[in-house]
Order: sequence, then structure tokens, then C-alpha cells
Amino acid sequence: VYMSTMRFWNLSGDGLEWKVNTFIDNPHEENIVTSLAMHRTRNIVVSTSKDGTQKQWKFTAGHWTHSATLKLNCDEALCNELSDDGTVLAVGTDSCVSCVTCPG
Repeated sequence: VYMSTMRFWNLSGDGLEWKVNTFIDNPHEENIVTSLAMHRTRNIVVSTSKDGTQKQWKFTAGHWTHSATLKLNCDEALCNELSDDGTVLAVGTDSCVSCVTCPG
């Protein structure tokens, strides 16, 4: 059984120490997380996995939470990138790139 963890960190107010803000066990159940993309100005992170899913995570009420899942028409999602305005997600597989509208 494959186990994975995603951790989101915050820098302390004095800028001297990193602390775990959110700890997520098995963010894609038993599938390997293949990529993460964080938007530069919006509090959005997108992860992809070997089962062809992408999950969107949002920073709400002081913690990161899962906000949406999209099953792509592919075996493995290998990489991803968010558009500058955060409305479009490009997901790469071993044979193509798909562009989808980000939920919410």
C-alpha cells in the first residue's frame, strides 16, 4: 500500500521558523501524487495523481482544504500548471496536454 502526505507550511511572523499549517494524509487515496501547482496570488493549489485525477485545494479559515476533484480522461496525470488568472488548468500526460476550467 502506497502512503503519501501533503504538508502546507507557514513562515512565522518573525520570519525565523517554518511551521506545519495543514497536514493531509493520502491526498489522492492510495495513488501517487505526481505534481503540485500553486497559484501566485490566489490561495489555490492543484495536485495531480497517477489515477488521472486532479484535486483543487483552497486556503479557507486558516487551513488548506479539499475543494474539488476532476477525473481526467487519461491513465496518469503527470504535470500541471495554472493560468495567470487561476481559471484554467493545463494537465500533461505521457501523450497530450488537456486544458480544463478550474472549478470555483
